[in-house]
Amino acid sequence: MQILSDYFENDALRASFRRLALDTFGLDFEPWYQSGAFHGRYHPFSVEDDGEILANISANEFCLCVEGKIAKAMQLGTVMTRKEHRGRGLARQLMEYSLPLLRERSDFIFLFANDTVLGFYPRFGFRRIPEVRYQVPVSPCSARRPGAEPVLFSQNREELLAAVKRRVPASRAFAPVEDIWPMDACLADASILRLPEGHCVLWEKEGSVFTVQDIISVKPFNLTDVIPYLDLSGCDTLRFHFLPEGLAYRREEVWEDDDALFVLGPREALPRDFAFPATSHT
Repeated sequence: MQILSDYFENDALRASFRRLALDTFGLDFEPWYQSGAFHGRYHPFSVEDDGEILANISANEFCLCVEGKIAKAMQLGTVMTRKEHRGRGLARQLMEYSLPLLRERSDFIFLFANDTVLGFYPRFGFRRIPEVRYQVPVSPCSARRPGAEPVLFSQNREELLAAVKRRVPASRAFAPVEDIWPMDACLADASILRLPEGHCVLWEKEGSVFTVQDIISVKPFNLTDVIPYLDLSGCDTLRFHFLPEGLAYRREEVWEDDDALFVLGPREALPRDFAFPATSHT
């Protein structure tokens, strides 16, 4: 039994990882690997025995704009153990092995956990903190500006990923930049609206709430120029997954047990107010 990392070029081990991910999450990582979606930024740490992957913790590399400065972060995810090997401490071994390596390569580490493991991560120094949602009311007389068009990722992948590589942060307070992974996977299922100026808005609409999940743009933008293009019919609330600079917003702290945010690193590495875009919740 041994711990391996960055072994996806080994077809047999990658196939074992694939089976474990399918059994655990119903996720098939093979299409992402074959399409090059990881872009060298997805790093599995796995317990291997006799050619089989028994347990895994993966790290996604993130580049973030934090209060106008660039910071490096690692996001943990794909935490899984084969059913017959659970309770043997394999996840603990992987955490103890990987965390020192990841801390050397990042300013902080973060993850999103479900309600079954909320007590696990504090054992390794992680602290749970709330995210913040930002909301502004929608004016009943808001008129939609014409010219925006929906975009299909499947037909515009190269163009969109080129923009991700060069994107300006959606917020200088806190936002990803150059997040080609996991964006290459997230965009496949996203609703995308391209504005005449070239900005691409990732959005969703549920009931009376319109949510701006992220904005991909290679040039600076003002939200006051973006909002008129959104279809806010039937909505009374406009929600942002990043700090909406330049708008009068209402701030709401969010504690979600099924998507709990944990952070490892100095508190000063993060601003007081921040939110990860929905595309960072992998």
